[in-house]
Amino acid sequence: MIRCYQCRKNYPNWMFKKDRRKFQLPIAKGRVRNCRICTWKNTANNTRVVRYNFTTNKFDIVVLTLRQRIKEFFTN
Repeated sequence: MIRCYQCRKNYPNWMFKKDRRKFQLPIAKGRVRNCRICTWKNTANNTRVVRYNFTTNKFDIVVLTLRQRIKEFFTN
């Protein structure tokens, strides 16, 4: 069980996406700190979000479409 950083609820590991970045926090157990539900809520209403781009190794600000949000919710 991991606690979500935003909503402070305990969820099992599958509720968190895998963290594929080179440098990770050991306390996060290889997972992203926000649960999938909080990530879904943060990307609502055409708000801009920050995503890591692995090809350029930089962070980008993007606006996700509904299709991209659904894909992000269900993928590891």
